[in-house]
Amino acid sequence: MKFKYKYKNYMYWIFGAIYALSICCFVWNLYRLIVSIDNPNPVDAYDYIRIILCLVLPVVFSAFVTSAIISSYYLVKTTELKVAFGFLSDKYKISEISSLVKNVKQNTLVIVFKDESTLNAVIQPEKYDDFCAEIMKLNRSVSYEQSSDGGENAK
Repeated sequence: MKFKYKYKNYMYWIFGAIYALSICCFVWNLYRLIVSIDNPNPVDAYDYIRIILCLVLPVVFSAFVTSAIISSYYLVKTTELKVAFGFLSDKYKISEISSLVKNVKQNTLVIVFKDESTLNAVIQPEKYDDFCAEIMKLNRSVSYEQSSDGGENAK
C-alpha cells in the first residue's frame, strides 16, 4: 500500500520560491546568451559554456523540486518498506522493524528498527493507523505503542 509524503505548508512556499528563482535565473542567463551573441566583441568558449550551464541548472533544480512534490511516498510491500523522496529512494526490510511509536502530543509516527535506529514517517496523521496496520499485518512481531513524550520511554 502506498502512503503519500505529507509536506508542511511552509515547504510549498519554499518550493514556490525555488521555482521563481529558477525562472529568474533561466531568463537572466538566456538574456545574457542573446546579448553575448549580438556582441561585436568576441566572447570565448568558456563564457558560452558558463552561460549554458547556468541555463541548465535552473531546469535541473526545478526537476528535483517537481519530483519531490510528485514522487515522495512510503510504499509497504510484502518484504520491504520503500521510502521515496523524489529521485531518491531507500528500502528497509519489514522484518527489521521492531516497533511503531505514535506520539500523541506531537502527532508524529516513529518507526523503530531492531538496531534501535529510528525513522520518522511523514504522512498524513489520519493515515497512521492504516500505515501501522499494513506493517503489523506483514510482521506480527511489530509492537504498536502510543506515547505522550518524544518516544524514548515508549520501548
